[in-house]
Amino acid sequence: ETLTKNLDAVQVFADVCGIPVYTAVVGAKTDVLLCSLPRLYADERESLWQTLRESDLQTIDLLPALRRCGGEGKYIYYRGDHHLTTLGSYYVYREIAEALGITPYGAKDFSVGVVKSDFSGSDARKMLCATQDKIALFRYAEDGAFLVENRDSGEGMRGLYNAEKLHSSDPYGVFPIAGCGYARITLPNAERQKLLLLCDSYGDALAPLLARHFDLDIIDPRYYGGSVRALAAENDYAAVLVY
Repeated sequence: ETLTKNLDAVQVFADVCGIPVYTAVVGAKTDVLLCSLPRLYADERESLWQTLRESDLQTIDLLPALRRCGGEGKYIYYRGDHHLTTLGSYYVYREIAEALGITPYGAKDFSVGVVKSDFSGSDARKMLCATQDKIALFRYAEDGAFLVENRDSGEGMRGLYNAEKLHSSDPYGVFPIAGCGYARITLPNAERQKLLLLCDSYGDALAPLLARHFDLDIIDPRYYGGSVRALAAENDYAAVLVY
């Protein structure tokens, strides 16, 4: 019932905003990492995915690609955190880029490096244990030129990543839009299409990849108090991604 209510709300938004609206849902580990579940494990979450597929929304089905990567043993979820790793976000980016009609960059077009090898995420902290997860970043030559603005506080920074946060109590803050209700990522002095990204913290690692193609307005509905409908009407977005 909750899922149907939320999908209906997205549909109403899509009907009135006048631009393409795409919905892409990332599954939890129990939806994706089937090979890691106990034998005879069963739940009713598959019916939720069917409800999503049967909706009238323009949906991007991420589940097959994530299940395939998980089945191959790819490190797509942190062990001690609920988020996708940056590698997992990269696989999601490829699926979303193709659905948006743009050509995704290949892995060889990024410089991938581990920036923290002892990350213990939110789940690990709750269980008072260390998981030694690795945070890796997909870097590219021009990513230091981007301007990231926190539209809540008015603060801004150059570059897509905040390296200082790697030494804080929450290293996931290396993605500078984390915990922000309204953020903007632009490439100054460049004429590019704009994308509106509606997301929770799963979008933190995805945004730097999409920023290679679009200027981004990023809204986290948990913290944003304004009207998303008005924002869509006031800006010339090429599309909206609900993620």
